Amino acid sequence: MKVALLSDIHGNLPALEAVLAHAGEMKVKQIWNLGDFTGFGAKPDAVIKLVKKHKAISIIGNYDQKVLKVPEKSDEWKNTKVPEKWFSFHWSYEQLSKKSIDYLKSLSENHRETIKNWKVLFCHGSPEAIDEALNDETPQERLRDLAKKAHANIILCGHSHEPFMRFAGGSIFINPGSVGRPFDGDPRASYAVLSIKKHKVEVDFFRIDYDVEKAAEAQNAAGLPVEYAEMTRRGISLDDIQKENHSKEKRREDQDQADALPISTPEEKVEITREVVQPTEIVKKPAPRRKKVTEEQS
Repeated sequence: MKVALLSDIHGNLPALEAVLAHAGEMKVKQIWNLGDFTGFGAKPDAVIKLVKKHKAISIIGNYDQKVLKVPEKSDEWKNTKVPEKWFSFHWSYEQLSKKSIDYLKSLSENHRETIKNWKVLFCHGSPEAIDEALNDETPQERLRDLAKKAHANIILCGHSHEPFMRFAGGSIFINPGSVGRPFDGDPRASYAVLSIKKHKVEVDFFRIDYDVEKAAEAQNAAGLPVEYAEMTRRGISLDDIQKENHSKEKRREDQDQADALPISTPEEKVEITREVVQPTEIVKKPAPRRKKVTEEQS
């Protein structure tokens, strides 16, 4: 059985359309989606509708959960979260239809399938936590521990936006990367195709070209912060952009401080040579002695 594995679409409709078109060419039988339909992208409601139209088997992501909490948490988050993140939660919720909200609420954090005797577990983060990011750097010991708790041959995960496949504890961990928000500097959409056979699982990872500029322009046209379009164009995270901006601001501040300092010139070094001149001693000549003239001589 051949399935398309998607995750972390994050409201990026052009990226999702390109991935679904490619998956159709690959003649997949099902679409599996690991959550985070919403956030930062300009078309969260259209993304949900398109995923539903393709009858994808989906679970909810941690970002989707936050968006659903906006009615009771928005005021609190406005004062506690980074402004660009709070805005994304709030704005995304405002774009969703009631049907889309109800659909997200109906999704679970995990899902299980059995395909040709392979036990498959869907999770957004890890089998233990929806917001645990697994990637190539995750210690092998941690993966073995998760495999033991998962009771599954194949563990599907998203959230880290980093495609990978690893083996641990008798299980295969597969992350397809992010359809709409890659973090590795490559803006192309990322997804995977699984071919599940009786005694073998084949995994192909794909990076799909799509109209990145169209997605970025849609973000700008929607009045979203400029950082969102920059993320889309560059394929990096909001945290990375904010770190860059902070570094630039720090460099500007340092330069401003340097410019404000008085200009100093090096002190002139005058070499003084002290020469003591000893005058030659004046030799006093003896005054001529006058001869005393006596009366007898005169």
